[in-house]
Amino acid sequence: MQRRHSTRSLRSAQKALIGSGLVVFLQFAMFLWIGLLLFVFYSGASPAQLGLASADEVFGKFIVEQLPAGLSGLIFAAILAAAMSTLSSSINSLASATTLDIYKPLWGKHNSPEKDLRISRWITVLWGLILTGSACFFALLQLQARGDRPVVVELGLAIASYTYGGLLGAFSLGILSKSIRRKDAIAGFFAGLISMLFLVKGPIQNLLPGEGLTLAWPLYTVAGSLIVIAVGYTSNILQK
Repeated sequence: MQRRHSTRSLRSAQKALIGSGLVVFLQFAMFLWIGLLLFVFYSGASPAQLGLASADEVFGKFIVEQLPAGLSGLIFAAILAAAMSTLSSSINSLASATTLDIYKPLWGKHNSPEKDLRISRWITVLWGLILTGSACFFALLQLQARGDRPVVVELGLAIASYTYGGLLGAFSLGILSKSIRRKDAIAGFFAGLISMLFLVKGPIQNLLPGEGLTLAWPLYTVAGSLIVIAVGYTSNILQK
């Protein structure tokens, strides 16, 4: 989104989005290649055989034990820099959306620019505390998990995919049909989110009788978007 907003024309924004997709594809291909090389280097040993609690620690073990001091330091610095850039843009987006879309229309219509800036800074601090608390909570869940811990990358993508289905479905409704109204898209969006609670392995599904239908996380987006489209179209037809 930063690249898109910094372009001068629609054509340039389209190129930025397509280029971003290609870079992300190459990035994940590199991640998979590194994982394959680590698998070969350790002769296919499991994390337990290497004395590790989860597969997330294999790369860290290789960096600490196999790389020279200078190179390992550069890699850790790069990891911290990447984490900081991701967190800064996320906190900025959350604070901007909260300030401009929620606070200002409801309580700050007559605020001066100076007061809006001061409020946005406090909201930024608040979101930083919320994200820090969430990270500590998930880290605690990781430490308390018995057996094989979920891999952090898969856990993060699963959490993101949970809401991506609703977003993709809502955008698809707007693209596929011009007669879809806002309330149809909203109904479909929330129906998709609620439905996913019963399709994702977790506390909600544990309350259901019998063996529930559990989807693998790569299917969250597919299932969520299809539910949103189906409910949105049904809502539109019933209210005509």
